Amino acid sequence: MRQATSLLFKSFHEFVSADEISSLPKKIRGLYALYRKDKNDYMNLMYVGMTDTGAKGRLFSHSKGSKVDQWTHCSVYEVWDNITQEQIAELEALFRHTLRKDATASSLNVQRGSAIFRNLRQETAKRLNGAA
Repeated sequence: MRQATSLLFKSFHEFVSADEISSLPKKIRGLYALYRKDKNDYMNLMYVGMTDTGAKGRLFSHSKGSKVDQWTHCSVYEVWDNITQEQIAELEALFRHTLRKDATASSLNVQRGSAIFRNLRQETAKRLNGAA
């Protein structure tokens, strides 16, 4: 039996123009990223989010809300059906934790860190100090 290429992700739609959000499939669960295309055609990451109900709706809300005019393109990463909401949240937390010191990405992310990784840092330090 053939195994899937990715254990977490079922499909993705990359660098979709904000004007083309309606072309995305309905009810995509997973992660999404908002980018701003610059004059050199670089895609600068502005925001990382997650959705359990459908990425298209979240993207439409970002195109009309406080993030309007701050992004030009998006990417959507659909997870497999067996991936739980908690696992999606942990993936989002990883990206936000990684990007928390990035000035461009942090400008739209109100949540700049993750309790998961703050607690994990403390747990790791305790394990390392206990093992010494």
